[in-house]
Amino acid sequence: MFRTNQALEKIPEINMDEQLKSRLLKEAYFLRGWWMLRLAKVYGDAPLVTKTLTLEELYIPKSNRQEIFDQVESDLKEALSLPDRYDDSNVGRATSFAAKTVLAELYLWQKKWAEAKPLLESVINSGNFKLLDSYTSLFDGTTENHAETIFEIQYTANTGQPLLGNFSTTYSAPNGEGYVPGGGWGWIRPTQDLVNEFEVEPKEDPRLTSSIFRLGDDFEGQIFKDVVNGTGFAIKKWAISGANGVEIEQNFPWYTSANFALYRYAEVLLMYAEVLNELGNSSEAATYVNFVRARPSVNMPALSNNLNYDEMFEAIRHERRVEFAFEGKIGFDLRRWGIAGEFLRSSDRWHNNITVNPQWGGNFFKFEDGKHEVFPIPQSEIDKSGGTLIQNSNW
Repeated sequence: MFRTNQALEKIPEINMDEQLKSRLLKEAYFLRGWWMLRLAKVYGDAPLVTKTLTLEELYIPKSNRQEIFDQVESDLKEALSLPDRYDDSNVGRATSFAAKTVLAELYLWQKKWAEAKPLLESVINSGNFKLLDSYTSLFDGTTENHAETIFEIQYTANTGQPLLGNFSTTYSAPNGEGYVPGGGWGWIRPTQDLVNEFEVEPKEDPRLTSSIFRLGDDFEGQIFKDVVNGTGFAIKKWAISGANGVEIEQNFPWYTSANFALYRYAEVLLMYAEVLNELGNSSEAATYVNFVRARPSVNMPALSNNLNYDEMFEAIRHERRVEFAFEGKIGFDLRRWGIAGEFLRSSDRWHNNITVNPQWGGNFFKFEDGKHEVFPIPQSEIDKSGGTLIQNSNW
């Protein structure tokens, strides 16, 4: 956010093409709005900084989440008039559709369904986006800045600057299996509970095989064995060996050129389904969930258009969990919906099943209502502020 504040202060002073200047300012507003939304999602109340600060101004108190949301809305509205698309030399820059999507997400957090609806309709009706046929190709680095992309982080490799590359392959690929350059560190391991989320009747959801390694799975001729005795599963998304042509940073093989999508068209469709359901149109909501389920490589059975509100909400929750597994969505979803504690403490969770896991006494997840909806402010930041920053409630 410091860089966006700096850009918003300095760019107006530059003698340059006015049209380009206007666009760069709108891009800065978009980026600041996105980062501020993430700040509010993670911490709730947090310092609201909209200018570069002097040393004397560094220690400012928290603003409440609504104040941050208000600034996010203002910034993203400034970005709504960004170009709809760019030429090849500017690919990856924020577009008007990216701004509309992020603003719609903000409105979903605020339950402003009517405000989100026209923004999502504008993206859907633009004709600029469609679902890729292949779900797997979204994550293997072979297809980027494609028709499903709303906004994705641009990565590159073989530049001599490893931090320009994507680290996802290394930290998510299973450790000990030798699938990827740099080894794979396996920091995140899928659980049986997530595997159980994928439908198996009348057929297994193909997104399971695209997202998760299971014992005996073949990866480019190597069999997954979970040699470190983890959960028996590993993340398959972003497992990239380089055999498919994706570039690997030669001297730092932990980094690849594969982009990372922050927002895909599939999410726009599911956000729109959620909005329709909240506005009382569960039947039409099913249509947009079914678009996602009908991706040719997925081709799961269509939902009935006779589901009631609760049934449709559960269908959307399920679809978001399996469609966006490991993409940083579900934890925020559960908090946004206000069901994180209920969901995680439920006896339906595999971890809480005392027959299968008696060692945890049916209480594996320790989510505390009124506390774990947000993260704690890092103690180091509180210390540096001289007590100006106050810790979040119950932490």
